Amino acid sequence: MALTTSIIIPAFNEASRIAAGVERLLPVIDEIGRDRVEVVFVDDGSTDGTPAAAAAALSGLPHVVAISYPDNRGKGAALRMGVLHATAPTVALMDADTAISPRHLPEALATLHSADFVAGSRAIDGAIRYDSPLRTAAGRIFNLAVRRSIGTTLDDTQCGFKVMRSGVARLCGLLGTIDRFAFDAEWIFLATASGQRVTSTPVTWDDVPGSTVRVRHDALRMLRDIRGIAQHRYDIQAVSIPRGISLDELATTARRARLGGLCVARGDEGDLIILPNDGAPGGIGMAKVLGGAIGVVQLADLRGRTLEAS
Repeated sequence: MALTTSIIIPAFNEASRIAAGVERLLPVIDEIGRDRVEVVFVDDGSTDGTPAAAAAALSGLPHVVAISYPDNRGKGAALRMGVLHATAPTVALMDADTAISPRHLPEALATLHSADFVAGSRAIDGAIRYDSPLRTAAGRIFNLAVRRSIGTTLDDTQCGFKVMRSGVARLCGLLGTIDRFAFDAEWIFLATASGQRVTSTPVTWDDVPGSTVRVRHDALRMLRDIRGIAQHRYDIQAVSIPRGISLDELATTARRARLGGLCVARGDEGDLIILPNDGAPGGIGMAKVLGGAIGVVQLADLRGRTLEAS
C-alpha cells in the first residue's frame, strides 16, 4: 500500500514527553492507515535520551525514519532535514508533544485539495491567548511583525502544526535559511512568494508543560531573524530541462550526480530542477544528461508552476 502522508517530528530534549505525544498521535495514524503513514523523527542534538525514548514510542509503526544530530541546530534546521527525507506526497509538521490535537490532521490534509500549504491557527478572534500575559503579548507583537514583514494575512504563523504538498515542503527545505523558531515565517514567505496557495485551518491546543522556548530570549531572536526575510535575495540554483521528464528518470539521474532531495517546478514551457546550495557540480552533470542548462532563478520565476518532490 502506497504512502500518502509523511509526518515530521523534530525534537530537542523531549525524552519525558515523546511517549505521551506519540500516544495522542497513534489513533489518527490508525485512522489514515499505518501502512500509509511515514513518521520522520529528527532528534536535534538531545542530551536526555530522546532518540531511545522515540524509538520505543514509535516501535509499533511500519514506516519510521530516524535522524539524529550530535549537536543542537534548531527546529528549522531539523525540519529542513526532515522534509528532504520525506517520501509521501503530503507532509505534516508536528511538535513532539503534539500539543496541537492530532485529530485535526485528516481535515487539514483534505484542505490540500484546494491549497498547497495549510498552517494551523490557534487564534480566536484574531488573537492567540497563552497561559501567561507575557507570552500572549510577545506572540501578538511577533505576529504583527511577521505580517508586516512578509505580507501574510495569517493570524498564527508560529503554530507547530502545518501540512503541505511534498513539493512545497521540499522547496522550503532546500531554500530555507533560518535554523530556529522564526523558520515558520520564512517557510510561509517562500510558499507565498513562489505562488503557492497558502491558507490556515483552526486547531485546538493544550499548553503542555516543558517547552524549550524561552520567551524573552527567543522572541527577540525571532524578531531579528524575520527583519530580513522579504529583503533576502533567494538566488535559486536550478537546471532548466525539457517539459515532462518523469520523476523516476529525474531521480535516477540525480543519484548518478550524487544529488538527492530535489524539487521539480513543472511549467508549460519547460521544467526546473531546484538544487541545494551546494548542488551546482551535480546540477551541471544533470543538465548534460537531460539536455538542459544550469542557471539562477528567483522565487517569482516559480509562480504558475507545480512543485513536485523528486
